[in-house]
Amino acid sequence: MMLHATTNPTTQIHGILVGTNSSNITITDAIPVCHTPPTKPILDMALRITQAFIADDDTGSSQIVGWYTANERSNDDKVSPPTWKIVQSIDPDNGILAIITSDSFDSLLQMKCDQDGRGRGFEVYSMQETEMPMACSSVSVEEGDWVEVANSVADACLGDGAVVYDFENQLEGGMKGLKNKSVDWLRNSHVQKLL
Repeated sequence: MMLHATTNPTTQIHGILVGTNSSNITITDAIPVCHTPPTKPILDMALRITQAFIADDDTGSSQIVGWYTANERSNDDKVSPPTWKIVQSIDPDNGILAIITSDSFDSLLQMKCDQDGRGRGFEVYSMQETEMPMACSSVSVEEGDWVEVANSVADACLGDGAVVYDFENQLEGGMKGLKNKSVDWLRNSHVQKLL
């Protein structure tokens, strides 16, 4: 998510959150979709391809659990109604949304995240069987702590050569883009090298 925001600093970004949903939702992957307002054809195609990718490349426990976004203007951390509709279409009862917030993202890039996750760069909201989204009270990391994870993310975002391609980038190349492995929006080889 953060590399997607860093690669497209002056535009809104959108992507798919993949993970598991048992008693808690665990996000295992973030798949970048677009860096302009999402259209229905882009959404439908990206969600279908991601679902096929998960089915083909997983043990069967992963699924699409939510959506992430960042607005194009700094200090605009409000979630747009169309974004909530996307989350509701993914899972009307348990869909989650991660929004990259400008002040918190700035803190992350300055490596000012604390042990409690303040300054991690994003907030998470859940639909949890209500009409109104609710902020998730507990967001944690599975490996390491927030400071360690946030500093690693900041290093990756500020490092040279960290590029993330989204579905929209893939489509811009036409048939050549679809066959170009270096612009693979699902696997993003540049991200794989960082991991």
